[in-house]
Amino acid sequence: MIPSGGITGEPLRKISGMDDYLSKPTNLDALNKMMRKWLPAAIALRRSSDSARAAEAPQAHMHTSKFDEPVPIDVKGLSDVMHAADDAFAREMLTLFQSSEAGSAKEIRDLIVARDASALARAAHAAKGAARSAFATHLADLCGDLEKSAQLKDWSGIGTLGSKIDAEFGRVMSFIDDFLKRPQ
Repeated sequence: MIPSGGITGEPLRKISGMDDYLSKPTNLDALNKMMRKWLPAAIALRRSSDSARAAEAPQAHMHTSKFDEPVPIDVKGLSDVMHAADDAFAREMLTLFQSSEAGSAKEIRDLIVARDASALARAAHAAKGAARSAFATHLADLCGDLEKSAQLKDWSGIGTLGSKIDAEFGRVMSFIDDFLKRPQ
């Protein structure tokens, strides 16, 4: 449960019946510690299964593309979140990202054309969070910059960032398409 209201910490835990919580923003170390705390049996099972498959797993975690640019998504980082030796978790997360963010680039373009700074800031914030969860860090950084520019109503910066984000969304979606076509 990720609360969006003002109740956090111990009061939230008590009224919701939760065993524990992470506050936003969080980091991967905190998430990993929480998962180790509450899912020890699952992690032990996954690790024993993963270590048996690790030698068989394809070493397909590229760090640069064919054009010597950084790849749009850090698949290894995404897989490492769950300590997975195979790409199953990454495939699941990238499929989710692809389906949920398919219209984000167009939405951002439309909001730039409409010059709706507040809606643009919200859309950029949402796209930033989705990109971070998919380890598309360059896209997330661009969306973060767009969010700030929209809050400041810096339309010249917004125009430049809009073009960059559009191109980066294209790179990310193409990368995901190629990644999902690879044999498992």
